[in-house]
Amino acid sequence: MFETSENAIYDKAACDGSLFSAPILQDSANTAREAYDELNGITVKSLYRETVNEADSLVSAYYNTLPEGTLLQDTSSVFYGDNAQYYFAYDLAWTSIASNTIYIKTPKAVGGVKPRCYRLKLTSENASSLVAQKVYR
Repeated sequence: MFETSENAIYDKAACDGSLFSAPILQDSANTAREAYDELNGITVKSLYRETVNEADSLVSAYYNTLPEGTLLQDTSSVFYGDNAQYYFAYDLAWTSIASNTIYIKTPKAVGGVKPRCYRLKLTSENASSLVAQKVYR
């Protein structure tokens, strides 16, 4: 279902929207503003080139809702991924909860046939220290 090159590892939850409690957050280059989930403090923005086909630049984020009673810190950290083709920002409240895994689906590469899925654990206040693991299912 996803690109398996570049040391991708199997993950049964890889970008499977049915397994997460938050609605899928999506943005394409065809929109002027980023997509923002204000209840969970997640932002996603596609920086891919705009094309006629929206799917060519669609970036999607998969995650669970924050646990009840979690207060957003109103301070975010920004992660740039896929050679700066997209970014997502997360409220620092994510770094203090147990279920802090997010999956990001990116469009298929030029000449590719499958989209890519990356898994990140939001464990650091400094997003540049996060590691995006390529996963597939």
